[in-house]
Amino acid sequence: MLTYNLQLLFRQRAIKNPVSFLMKAGFNRQTALRIKNNKFKALKLSQVEKLCIALYCTPNDLIQYIPNPQKPISNHPLTNLVHKEQSEHLANFLDDIPIEKLSGFTQQIKQLKTQLLNT
Repeated sequence: MLTYNLQLLFRQRAIKNPVSFLMKAGFNRQTALRIKNNKFKALKLSQVEKLCIALYCTPNDLIQYIPNPQKPISNHPLTNLVHKEQSEHLANFLDDIPIEKLSGFTQQIKQLKTQLLNT
């Protein structure tokens, strides 16, 4: 089964108010509420594009595949959409770092980001 995993993306991007975020991205309030609450039947491709731009992701990141245990498929492209266990949110690592060491932590994150984006 294919499903949207927008709540996971909101958490990963540390978006505390998804409705406000979606409205700033160009969605009206009603649509933003439906998206936030996962109460929509379908999204237009223009809306998928808008989400991808706002969340800096691809459509593959918006959708996940949950295999049917009664009808397993292997070596199929859909299995690429099975989401692996997600890493802990970065903000969770900040709680117990002493204030005087936060700037060094931030510098290391910036360096890692640069390395990841350049590979």
